[in-house]
Amino acid sequence: MPLLHEVYPGNVPDSKEFSAVCTRLADRCRALADVAPEITLVYDKGNNSAANLAAVERAPFHFVGSLVPGQHPDLLDVPRSAYRKVNADRWPGLLAYRTTKKVFGVERLVVVTFNPALWEGQMKGLRAQQAKLAAALSQLQAELRRWGEQPTPRGRRPTAESVGRTVARLLRGRQVGPLLRWQAIEEQGVIQLRYEWDQAALDRLAERHLGKTVLFTDHLDWTDEAVIAAYRSQAHIEDAFKQMKDPHFVSWWPMFHWTDQKIRVHAAYCVLALLLGSLLHRHVRNAGIAIGFDALIETLGGIRGVLDLPASGQRRRSSLQVRLTRRTPLQQQLFDLLGLAAYHRQEVTPQVLQP
Repeated sequence: MPLLHEVYPGNVPDSKEFSAVCTRLADRCRALADVAPEITLVYDKGNNSAANLAAVERAPFHFVGSLVPGQHPDLLDVPRSAYRKVNADRWPGLLAYRTTKKVFGVERLVVVTFNPALWEGQMKGLRAQQAKLAAALSQLQAELRRWGEQPTPRGRRPTAESVGRTVARLLRGRQVGPLLRWQAIEEQGVIQLRYEWDQAALDRLAERHLGKTVLFTDHLDWTDEAVIAAYRSQAHIEDAFKQMKDPHFVSWWPMFHWTDQKIRVHAAYCVLALLLGSLLHRHVRNAGIAIGFDALIETLGGIRGVLDLPASGQRRRSSLQVRLTRRTPLQQQLFDLLGLAAYHRQEVTPQVLQP
């Protein structure tokens, strides 16, 4: 349920806003202490820093976060045989390894997960990067060959240094960069580019790094399942932001406001609409109807009232009949569950417009 929200300037990085938000969030959480005595903050690794973790430590709530796997090679070195299955019904194929470790100087519970679906997706991304990079390198090789085959070459003569700069630019920001072995050599006065993939390095990356997520928390007594479920609950927040970008329901845009005060008011009623929609969705799901938020709104939107107007030339009636459209079984189920009959006006009085 979106109970709390904060609006802040768009030119402020999230990591800097994080510690300030923690202070304000702590004050709001104290107001909820009677109904929510234990609150857990969930955030991703982009907000990790000594200052931010110190702010969390001072706040009256617990936390679940994630760490950059590459910064903890000792955890990546743990063989997959040391992992155990975690709730196979809820998360098929998910494995977890549990330990404790000092993070920013404080002992924390650490749960490393291996997700086969994540591994497969990351491998697919790596292969796509390899294919794209190989195409760019092949094009560079062809350009070097054409330059050397010209009787009177035009332009600046390629050098090992210039080719190296080009390759470095192609590798910049790519995860497959360390997997490429290349060299620019001069043969008969012409620079040639040669490259190959380090398959052993790729195998090590696939075995040690891919598919793994490193979670940590101050809930030292929580089960692995509880830590994983809490971290994955971020998906609800992501769905909320996605919903607020929907052009048809709880839409943030268009926003015809220019002052900070009015933008904050606009945000407040958008979040209020999302809260009401979320409560409606929760009520329907608790009744045993498994339906997504978007599908629920679309299904309810299909229940419409039809106004019977008098035919042309007929005398205007004192009241007009309102009939509901024919409903699907699911629409009828929702209609009954939500008591929508109470809001159905069967007759309306026609209004006469005065000139």
